[in-house]
Amino acid sequence: MKRILLLVSMVINMLIFNSSAMAEPANKPTTLSLPFKSNSQWMLELPNDGPVVYHGVYSLDEAGTGKGGMLYPAPSAAGLVAAIVTHALIINSVKNEQKNQLQLNADQVLSSYQEALNHFKYGELIERTIDRLSLTPAAEHLKALAYSERRMIIESAPTFMLTQDQKTIIINDNVVIRIPGQTPEVAHKSMIRVISAAENSADSSSFWTGNQGENIKGISSQLHAQSIDIALQTFAAGKSAESKPFQTVRYKEGLSDKVERAQVIHKDCDRMLIKNLRGVFISAPVVKSPENACEPVTEI
Repeated sequence: MKRILLLVSMVINMLIFNSSAMAEPANKPTTLSLPFKSNSQWMLELPNDGPVVYHGVYSLDEAGTGKGGMLYPAPSAAGLVAAIVTHALIINSVKNEQKNQLQLNADQVLSSYQEALNHFKYGELIERTIDRLSLTPAAEHLKALAYSERRMIIESAPTFMLTQDQKTIIINDNVVIRIPGQTPEVAHKSMIRVISAAENSADSSSFWTGNQGENIKGISSQLHAQSIDIALQTFAAGKSAESKPFQTVRYKEGLSDKVERAQVIHKDCDRMLIKNLRGVFISAPVVKSPENACEPVTEI
């Protein structure tokens, strides 16, 4: 019995260790900071000055482990627990391997863009982004909280994705707004996803890579500015959006339609901002059809 309990403990510790290792890299990157030129009390921080991270879009629906169940032969309840935990560890490992392979396959869509992307650094991204931002909503909110005289920091950790049809760029951005010295629990955290409108050129590769990749850099910086603006808007709005009802919404991702349950925060004739069941704010093009007439704007 003691040996079985020891096995259970070892397996659980392995799960915890693997999870911690994934969450906290051994060598954390240095931080790249730049003050807002219009207001030096605000700082924008990015992870480092290496190449901006891009991936290809893939579907998690493809990451399965096959059909069928598993029997757990065990002489006791403790043995059964050990078998279940071990099986969970194996399944988790297999799924991670499958996801990694799916991502590698999806990243092949970037093969034509690698030369331009290798020279696109976070330093250039932050320079392109910083003058596009509006601090007004957040500044007014801070003034009301009597924080207007204290320096504020916006931490942004953006990654970008290209859809497999090569029509659309997506940013996934973890944004944290905080006062220096503030504990992580108090800081305002947002998961932001912004999907660009599909470009309609006949040759997508030439569109993105022409003029040393100016289009892919320019649209990426626009998405980055939009993601931070959304974080600032939701920071200023507080909990006012949480009472909105969930509904089924449709939006565009490249040439495909996506459907999910979400709260509609803002919508106009071209785009919508929603908050889905996972708490992610998504800004995306609306699906246009004769049945989907343009609706009045809903503000935060």
